[in-house]
Amino acid sequence: MYLGANNGDHIMSESVVALNHIHDCRGDQGDGIEVKQGSWGNLIAENHVHDTNYPCITVYGTAGKPINIIERNLCYNSADNVMQVQGEAIVRNNVLINGAGAGFASIDHQGKTLNLQVIHNTILNTAHAFRGGSWNGREGMVLANNILYSRDANALHYANGNAGVISSGNVVFGDGPKDGSVKGRGFEDFPGVSLDGSKHDATPASDAKLDHADAKYLLPMDFHGKARTRNISGAIAP
Repeated sequence: MYLGANNGDHIMSESVVALNHIHDCRGDQGDGIEVKQGSWGNLIAENHVHDTNYPCITVYGTAGKPINIIERNLCYNSADNVMQVQGEAIVRNNVLINGAGAGFASIDHQGKTLNLQVIHNTILNTAHAFRGGSWNGREGMVLANNILYSRDANALHYANGNAGVISSGNVVFGDGPKDGSVKGRGFEDFPGVSLDGSKHDATPASDAKLDHADAKYLLPMDFHGKARTRNISGAIAP
């Protein structure tokens, strides 16, 4: 899905992109869902996107218009970043697994990264789990209550710094800084997930110690749209 146009030449607004199964997007580009610069006020929710050449979901900025909401999507197996969001959005309760790039990435592109909240996502990857290349000194940047696990690289990677970022309630496993985070046990916390994406049930193990969510950013609903029953980081609260 290619929605809007580069540099805001065409804009999609106040629309819903939901409940789609999008897969095996290869070709020359191969995003699953791409929402272009200047598109605003949209809901991208409960999509199942996997096996893509570029990110499963890519969302640019809104150019100052109302934010986009990206929630409860299951994304895995990308030859790029699993999800990439420039800014002016709330990204919540998504499960992101297995990208050749980062599990979640955010960089300047056709606009600047700002006003971006990444909350209660479960991100499990071989490479970087989270990469905020343009988060340094930007307005309204929140990274809270996420599971950020990397097997071979950084749980948190800020290539250009993270001044001003609110980072709280995250559980991390991997290299890199641990700002606002506690260390998780490892991938045994998610026995229903394999890092090749063939298993993607991100329900935590019953003995996983993930009760570290910051109450200030606690979401009342979980990945399944059900009431969250525990003060637990990540997208799913059993």
